[in-house]
Amino acid sequence: MSRPELHQFRRIVVKVGSSLLVDSQAGEVRCAWLAALAADLAKLHQEGRDVLIVSSGSVALGRSRLKLARGPLKLEESQAAAAVGQIALARIWSEVLGDHGIRAGQILVTLQDTEERRRYLNARSTIAKLLEWRAIPVFNENDTVATTEIRYGDNDRLAARVATMASADLLVLLSDIDGLYDAPPKGNPNARLVPVVENVSAEIEGMAGDADSELSRGGMRTKVEAAKIATTGGTHMVIASGKIDHPLQAIAQGAPCTWFLTSANPVTSRKRWIAGSLEPRGTLIIDAGAVTALRGGASLLPAGVIRIEGQFARGDAVIVRGPDMREIGRGLVAYDVEDANRIRGHSSPDVATILGVRGRSEMVHRDDLVVSGWSRFCGAQRITGDHKGSGGSLITGAVSCYGHNGPGCCGGSLWCGSNHQGDAEPGRRSRKRDLRKRKLKAMAGVREARNTGVDLETQMKDLGGRAAAAARVLALATSEVKDRALEAMARAIRSRSETILAANAEDVAAARAGGAIPAFLDRLALNPARVAAMADGIDVVRGIRDPVGVVTESWQRPNGMTIERVRVPLGVVAVIFESRPNVTADAGALCLKSGNAVILRGGSDSLRSCAAIHNCLVQGLREAGLPEAAITLVPTADRAAVGFLLSGLNGMIDVVVPRGGKSLVARVEQEARVPVFAHLEGINHVYVDASADPEMAKAIVLNAKMRRTGICGAAETLLVDSAGAATTLESLVLMLLEAGCEVRGDAVVQGVDARVKAATEADWDCEYLDAIISVKMVDGVSGAIAHIQDHGSHHTDAIVTADAAAARKFLDEVDSAIVLHNASTQFADGGEFGFGAEIGIATGRFHARGPVGAEQLTTFKYRVHGSGQTRPWAGARCHRMRAACA
Repeated sequence: MSRPELHQFRRIVVKVGSSLLVDSQAGEVRCAWLAALAADLAKLHQEGRDVLIVSSGSVALGRSRLKLARGPLKLEESQAAAAVGQIALARIWSEVLGDHGIRAGQILVTLQDTEERRRYLNARSTIAKLLEWRAIPVFNENDTVATTEIRYGDNDRLAARVATMASADLLVLLSDIDGLYDAPPKGNPNARLVPVVENVSAEIEGMAGDADSELSRGGMRTKVEAAKIATTGGTHMVIASGKIDHPLQAIAQGAPCTWFLTSANPVTSRKRWIAGSLEPRGTLIIDAGAVTALRGGASLLPAGVIRIEGQFARGDAVIVRGPDMREIGRGLVAYDVEDANRIRGHSSPDVATILGVRGRSEMVHRDDLVVSGWSRFCGAQRITGDHKGSGGSLITGAVSCYGHNGPGCCGGSLWCGSNHQGDAEPGRRSRKRDLRKRKLKAMAGVREARNTGVDLETQMKDLGGRAAAAARVLALATSEVKDRALEAMARAIRSRSETILAANAEDVAAARAGGAIPAFLDRLALNPARVAAMADGIDVVRGIRDPVGVVTESWQRPNGMTIERVRVPLGVVAVIFESRPNVTADAGALCLKSGNAVILRGGSDSLRSCAAIHNCLVQGLREAGLPEAAITLVPTADRAAVGFLLSGLNGMIDVVVPRGGKSLVARVEQEARVPVFAHLEGINHVYVDASADPEMAKAIVLNAKMRRTGICGAAETLLVDSAGAATTLESLVLMLLEAGCEVRGDAVVQGVDARVKAATEADWDCEYLDAIISVKMVDGVSGAIAHIQDHGSHHTDAIVTADAAAARKFLDEVDSAIVLHNASTQFADGGEFGFGAEIGIATGRFHARGPVGAEQLTTFKYRVHGSGQTRPWAGARCHRMRAACA
């Protein structure tokens, strides 16, 4: 059997071991490698595939955070280390996937969860819902509740169980070795890699060795055992090297690995188990309409159930019989007998009302149902016999799928062995899923409100009401009063610098213990210089012209009326931000200067820092006699508070500004019911023209990339004019490499130095926020503009050139909020523009674009001055009205 291709699979489980995830010497996460893996996972996800992760590492991370000595741990020590490490592990996956706009969901499982049916069903339902919402489930063994030893055997076997539980069609085990060898490869030059295994025989098991590392609990033997579990359950498996960057991409490109193949498919394997391995605990008698529906591939709904017999719990197997008591099939019931009796005969929308909770719409879902004796279903065999109670029609040896007219024999996404492979169904499922997602997004604020409870809802509405009242006061406040408040704020920040730094140190320590990546820590951390810069920024804001009340244009009409366009505040601004505590000061100062009230919702990671800074701002408001609600900090880390802000708090919020990662900005843009000032990502370019001064180019490129790699103004792609490559390319690439920057380039760039890695198509669209840059050769300024049009994010792009015509063409044609000539992209900052600070950078086309400062936080109204003018009457009715007035 030939080796499969990665693109053939639609639901993929990827297992990541401790020895790959954690540096064994430093005890820290291998961030660069993990970022590369996350890019691979994101690509699969963006292609519409279902992706699941099984991740080891909680004990390893926990022992590092707790500074435990090397060597074996006692059970209680391992449990405690796992408790600490699980928090760190969940955060790590959330952040690396969040960088690609993907949400992660943590699922902790044990051996019992995969073998006890009710737990199995709960876990499987959770998996299905997360995948439906396009989240990536991240599994880890729940080591903290282990009762014997902290291992399921190893996470390889756990990954195999998860793969079968999720009906995955491929399990990828990333290892420190690239596959199974016919002899121990270490020190044996004659050992050969086994590329394909069609049957896990005794010979294959004999090839496996035990090569445990200190961090990893698995070896090749456990991987082969995992292959037996996976292939028996209908899941193909591949063992591949995870020691390289972009390991999944390497598999797709044909890298050496070992494939374990199965002739079964996940759906039929699971249904075979349902049909032949479970003892039914009850019976559901259904009406004729429901019989027809089931035979057409539908689920069994409560409305079709007319009688229930037996005693069963949720997840138990039941027999389904028609009105003539002939057996229709068997399945796993979604309700216990008491609830099933309460909802039988009722329509699915009535379930929530009857039970008081939102349950499943189906009594037995079609994925949990085996319909017997219908050969029209593809791949089915009608097997008759003397099976007790089966009426001679129970399928006991082979299981039907749903048929070409149903949902596709493998759910539309899995191999089934038939020649159609469910091609028609994925589109239908995808459209249904997209519709469901749109509905969920539209209801996000309401959903979060309901889940949170009245207390938070009341609190948020009260907060919004006080902010709206404060905004009315600020709109009329004089420049002198606002400046007095700003002066007092800056003074308070300087005098309380030590308090702010102490609070920030706690936030940073907690984030580091939670496994935060360096770029995140850089955005979170404050130092004396950054605190001083916050105070200095407030002083600059105080010194700029008050935008409120400024007449931007005035003209007189022929009838003598004078019309003025005058700036006025927006009202109440909600700023939702992550990790950057300086946003508290910047946003507070800018909103105050522009006459707006502001509601600040900082991330849970920076709550202590934000609170310390906010206290300084409130002190300034008090000294100036302004309402304290003019600058409000949301006092809770409850994520549901964000949903209330995005809902607009019943019209009390006028604009939302997100400051944070791609996932946050994407959520705000999708769910907000009020206008948004934002940019989704900063894929910024520096183009070095053939006429550029080489030394100037080096200085600008180095600063644009390496000054601060984690900010939105950092350059992510370097474009080099092919006409000038002979004089500039090598020096630029070597300079970046020597500065510690990873370079990923096209074929020409790779030829400069062996350290340059091959750039993929995904690299041109990647915001690294790290010491990584992609480099590409282009044909002149037109080639650079074309690349930026295809891959840019309309944020910030720069040209380095001595050619005035090239500069003019670049500045005119590149459609970004900020375009620079002979300057670093890191000048994309409101402070550098003379705004004192910025509340964010907007890349949209309406109202504000680029750095959003005090002026951009105003709108306008028209003031019209007349001297008794009336509009001329027109038409017969108007003539009568005019006569009446006379």
